[in-house]
Amino acid sequence: MDRITLQEALLLISNHFCDYERQFAFIGEVMRDSLPHWSAFSHAFKSALDFMHFVGLDQAPVYPIENDPCGPHRSSLIDALYIVLGVIKRCTWPDDPDRASRGGFVVGFTELGNPICRNPASPHVIPLLPHILSLLRVLNELFKAEAVAGLSEGYRNIHTMLEHEKKVLMGVCAIPSDPLDPSVKKPPTPFDKMQQFMTLLYEGCYHMMGSAGPSLGRDLYQLHGVSDALINSAFACLDDLPDYRLRPIVRVFFKPFVYSCPPAFYDTVLLPIFAHISPIMCQRLTARWTYITSLYESEQLNDEEQSNDTQEVLEDMLNRSLTREYLDVLKVALVGGQIGPENNVNNAASTATNIASDVTMDAEEHSMDGVAHTRAAQAALLSDIISDLGAKLLRNPATTNYILMTLLSALSWNDGTCNLKAVNVAAPVMRFLAAEQLMDANKAVTAFTAVLRGLQIHGQHEANQAGLITLGVQFYELLRPKFPTLTEVLQSIPNVSTADIQKFDEKIAVAPVKGNKVDKAKKDLFKKLTAPLVGRSMNQLFRHEIKIANLPPMPSQKLKNPTADIIDTNQNAGLPSLFQTTGNK
Repeated sequence: MDRITLQEALLLISNHFCDYERQFAFIGEVMRDSLPHWSAFSHAFKSALDFMHFVGLDQAPVYPIENDPCGPHRSSLIDALYIVLGVIKRCTWPDDPDRASRGGFVVGFTELGNPICRNPASPHVIPLLPHILSLLRVLNELFKAEAVAGLSEGYRNIHTMLEHEKKVLMGVCAIPSDPLDPSVKKPPTPFDKMQQFMTLLYEGCYHMMGSAGPSLGRDLYQLHGVSDALINSAFACLDDLPDYRLRPIVRVFFKPFVYSCPPAFYDTVLLPIFAHISPIMCQRLTARWTYITSLYESEQLNDEEQSNDTQEVLEDMLNRSLTREYLDVLKVALVGGQIGPENNVNNAASTATNIASDVTMDAEEHSMDGVAHTRAAQAALLSDIISDLGAKLLRNPATTNYILMTLLSALSWNDGTCNLKAVNVAAPVMRFLAAEQLMDANKAVTAFTAVLRGLQIHGQHEANQAGLITLGVQFYELLRPKFPTLTEVLQSIPNVSTADIQKFDEKIAVAPVKGNKVDKAKKDLFKKLTAPLVGRSMNQLFRHEIKIANLPPMPSQKLKNPTADIIDTNQNAGLPSLFQTTGNK
């Protein structure tokens, strides 16, 4: 780690050369020793079983660790990976367009006149992509049944989460201990070393691919067949991956990859990838939420099976985090947005340290969730503007239905944060579909029913209720004139007033739609209509309503000249008498 950190520092310094040829030669010197290793690894990346034999997963753990014959293989693989990762993350072109132009980094201009810069690391990294993608494919294939069956007995549970990952995800604070106490600090076992190696390898690969999009730019996206190569490697065997392994693919790799893609490559790169991943994610998340909801409703979580309870809660937290992160990807693709500081290519911290710490990335993610729902952020997200990529995805028959169903289903999944994220994206999506004549009666009823179901689940929370009420009125304004069956959906609400529904219809028919603005009168009436659906949270069930009677006003005696009376009193009494109390008399 020390050597790689020093190399990254030198790479950061090389960014100030402002000379493409000089920096290109320097990067070649840094990567010279690692290039032969990638060629030697090619035989180990042919299949999952070959990789397991190369790193020693199909062999019994060796004691002591230093005598493991596969130890040098794992060390050289991590070393080669970290060098390439450091080059991708740290090397870039000058920020100043003039310096970039003088240094030979500018190779063209966009339609808007912005310079297109080339990264001096691209010629060194691009030839290694076939080996890197083969490694990604093999890592995903490790979770297939035949690969799991090939594990030795000592490494049978090697694919489980690290303990500190579980603690961070569950919100369990580690108890401080004396680092010098020999009874506390135990030497790592071969299983611990192998588990840490697999975790760092997996996280490092997807950090490398996540940084490749922003760093390499067009040199990566313009490669012929890059979408098929990624589908068959990074996005292969997604159905076999557990949630904690799928999260880095979505958050660390896919999100910055989508964000950094130039518009010229939307059709050739992103559309095929979304066509592959959107049905998988829609079906997976729907099945997981159905399972977890049924689990809680059947009250299978009981005190007698505490270990099982912990595992079920862990799965619940993983599912929530994965859902939030995938909704963030959809938001970036459909309406645009930021990718967060964790994907910054020019981050000055050490890559190896970043990977070790990003294994536990949940605390950072939850803090981001809290910032994302400020009033200003919600106002920006409720904009009715769909990005160019979003328009292509919503017009594409292979992606539009799966994206729409994911957003509508997230409105009623039992997670308040997912609900807020879905509300902020669903409004512009529905406006676009209605404007493009891409809605039918079935979709309209499904969308409006999803809002009502979301109110039933989350209506007791003020923030969620406000967003859902606004979304419901927007849906009704857009869809009711063309699909009158939405009135029947309102009539299905228990104890709803027919007169109120008729009044609501009249307001919708009379008042025109004003962009994404919703009249307060419409929202109040819709809130009244949906009130029977909204439950009450536990802390509100037995609350005693405070009622303050209208008290009569207190009479006031007005002085003619109060300022003059106070001055006269002070002059007659003198300063000592002002502080005289009755006890001193």
